[in-house]
Amino acid sequence: MKPLKELKKNWIKRGALVLLFLFFGFTSFGADALRAVEFAVATAASPVTDTLGTGLNYVGEGASSLIHVTSLSAENKRMKKELTELKRENKNLEDIVNRSTFLSNAYAIRNNRKLGAVDARVTAKSSGMYFHRFTINKGSKAGISAGDTVIAAMTKGDDASAEGVIGYVTKVTPYSAQVRSIIDEENAISFRSIRTSDGGVLRGVNRRLEGYAFDLYADIVVGDTLFTTGIGDGYTPDMYIGTVSEVSTDEDKMVKNIKVDSGINFHNIYRVFVLVGGK
Repeated sequence: MKPLKELKKNWIKRGALVLLFLFFGFTSFGADALRAVEFAVATAASPVTDTLGTGLNYVGEGASSLIHVTSLSAENKRMKKELTELKRENKNLEDIVNRSTFLSNAYAIRNNRKLGAVDARVTAKSSGMYFHRFTINKGSKAGISAGDTVIAAMTKGDDASAEGVIGYVTKVTPYSAQVRSIIDEENAISFRSIRTSDGGVLRGVNRRLEGYAFDLYADIVVGDTLFTTGIGDGYTPDMYIGTVSEVSTDEDKMVKNIKVDSGINFHNIYRVFVLVGGK
């Protein structure tokens, strides 16, 4: 009996479901009720789906940004490596150019019979970073005397001259000589502007060249090229000194002051030429 009762219950449930389906599917009231249920479910689920969708968007954007940052980092490393390599190549090229210019100018000095230049190497220097006093490996046996002008080949191209004045010989032995450079504070050198011939005097001040023009109204401007005069100081005339880098006028003292950038790098002096028969 029990199986029969169970069977009847199942058929009753199935019949009720069919009636409900027909009611909701084919009557306007049932359709409205069904749509209301669907709307309620959709409304309840909307925040969850929106949050889930936003979260998935953020995750996607974050992953894309991470990939982009990784790509930029790799590109940055590659560019830094290339920049380092280019700097090294540029430094090598500058060194080649400077060496070529120096050797070319040194050759011109050596073959200029008018100068009577004695080629010498620096063997010692005073303390400090600058070569304001130093010793060379040639002396009286090579014809060098105290007072001779000492020059060096320019390491950079300059239309003004192939050589620049360094200083003069102060003491001589048969096989060596001591040199005092133009940036030494005890040194003084007269100059003239190649553009206007206005002149003055330069001295070593804090390992650089500073001085004044003889005339307060001298036409000396930044960029003017200065040469030795050979007057009073005994330096060989017409030797390149440097370029005017600063000009100022002291009206109270009636003086026009100037600062000069030398054509010689006084941090590195290893080879010089002595003009015998100078000072």
